[in-house]
Amino acid sequence: MQAPQEEIMDSVWSNLPKDIVNIVLLFLPLASAMQFKSVCKEWREFLGSNCYYRRRSAVEQKKPWLFLCTSGMFSCAFDFSLKRWHKILNPPLYRQSIVSASGNLVCLGNLVADCRALSICDPVSKLVKNLAPMNKIQFIHKVSLNLHKDGAYKIMVVGENDRAVNNFRGLVTEVYDSKTQIWRMSGETMAEAKFGLDAGVWMNSRFYCIVEMPYGVVVFDQKRDLWEELEAEMPAGCNDISSPYLVDCRGRLLMVMRNSIESGTSKFQIWELVILKEKEDYEWVLLEEMPEHIEVEFMASSRWGDMSQRLICCGVGDWVCIITQLSPSALAFNMVNKKWEWLGKDPAFPQGRNSHLYAFPLRPISHCQL
Repeated sequence: MQAPQEEIMDSVWSNLPKDIVNIVLLFLPLASAMQFKSVCKEWREFLGSNCYYRRRSAVEQKKPWLFLCTSGMFSCAFDFSLKRWHKILNPPLYRQSIVSASGNLVCLGNLVADCRALSICDPVSKLVKNLAPMNKIQFIHKVSLNLHKDGAYKIMVVGENDRAVNNFRGLVTEVYDSKTQIWRMSGETMAEAKFGLDAGVWMNSRFYCIVEMPYGVVVFDQKRDLWEELEAEMPAGCNDISSPYLVDCRGRLLMVMRNSIESGTSKFQIWELVILKEKEDYEWVLLEEMPEHIEVEFMASSRWGDMSQRLICCGVGDWVCIITQLSPSALAFNMVNKKWEWLGKDPAFPQGRNSHLYAFPLRPISHCQL
């Protein structure tokens, strides 16, 4: 009598050397590997170990995911290699949600209430580290995590000082260094700056972000420890209605915006910051406009009641991704072949959406361990 197929497969797996089984698990798609944790205790221990993450980091192709996060139980990530969305359980931290991400790490805090301490988490391994309280900041205006090539990371936070002077709370900057595990006061924030809603981007130890009063870009130079204005005139029509959003696409600083034109309609545009060698200064140059038929479909799918719905944008490898709070599908533009592509409905829409919606590139496996 022939043994059942299930028994044969169990016998094959149980007779394989442990090292061979681990190699097979190592080369599984990451989403499948995480599901296989429930097969048995031995696999769960291996797939949750530092050894697994170190070896996976060595063989991983390091293609980032589009990580779409908001407050609530779940976030989601689009895997460009598999062309599919993954649902990711958020860390169950009280009064904290994901506010920034870099590499394989996410930073959690509270942008709408008193927040003196942040947390760091690896959303794949589920490891969480609670950081020491900040020195002076009580209410956060801008926060950004920057993972370095050596595995160390820094967190830049701009916020209100906890001590009011003449009923005025000034903005201060603090930086956390994972090597020293302490916060230090940093360069003075420009008093007139009102930070926009874009997440900002890090490029060559410099953090770029939008400010709204007046509209422009400011830069935090981590090496010189100071803030300064970017000396580049913003494109015509760039204002709070256009929802400009900065994006890093393989070292190119881009800005995605919705530009109003004379007919009362709008055009979705991608601009690039370039240096003019003859003048030794910077200028925004128009790279791409969304085709009309794609724009019509995007507007229809988002169910916008007005034009003030802000954009959420992200650079992931060669892709520039555009999302809105009310759009069920992300739209992506490939900077190499100049083609637009729909990424499909994400599993968090619409219940997993609120006004605190952010998009980041996420490398699910990295060399950084908490």
